[in-house]
Amino acid sequence: MRKIIAGVLALGLSGCVTAQEMADAEQVRFRSFNGMTIAQFISATGLTPHGAQNIDGGRVFNVTSHSGWCSMLVFASATGTKDEANSWTITKIIRRGGCQNI
Repeated sequence: MRKIIAGVLALGLSGCVTAQEMADAEQVRFRSFNGMTIAQFISATGLTPHGAQNIDGGRVFNVTSHSGWCSMLVFASATGTKDEANSWTITKIIRRGGCQNI
């Protein structure tokens, strides 16, 4: 009987995902946006920046999730001559809040 219970517990625990594993997967997902244009980011996430600030070497775009739980600063460098979403390439994203479902 103990072996059966131990086996059931082991099976149940093997399906659990730790907080660290979730954080690691989120980090990988957000790193995958580096190198994308802002237009590609919008297409991939469904999120549109709602403001931008020029900085040395580029621009920082403000992005908030539809739920409002996740806010991001999306750093990008100019890769084109026009001021369009496909003329800015993402170099870094700083995020705050619940961004797991982005």
